[in-house]
Amino acid sequence: KVLIRANSIIGDFTSIGSMTELDGNLSIGEHCSIHSQNHICSHTVIQDYVFIAPFSVIPPYPAPSMQPWKYSRNILLPSSISFLIN
Repeated sequence: KVLIRANSIIGDFTSIGSMTELDGNLSIGEHCSIHSQNHICSHTVIQDYVFIAPFSVIPPYPAPSMQPWKYSRNILLPSSISFLIN
C-alpha cells in the first residue's frame, strides 16, 4: 500500500514502492524510482530521473527552524587534486 495525500504531483514513468507515504503538496518529476518504505514530507520538489533508496526520509523544507540542506562530497582525481562538488 502507498499513501498519497492531496495535491501530490507525480510525473510520468515514476514508480513508487510499497509502504511509501507522500505527505501532499509536493512534486515528483518524470522517470523517478522511489523504493519502498520512504516518507516524503510536504513542500518537497524532486526533479526528473531521481532514485530514492529504501527507508529514506525527506524532511519538510522550508520550516522556520531549519536551514537549507547542502550536500557536498570530495572527489580524488588521479592527479591527487581534490575538488569540492556541490
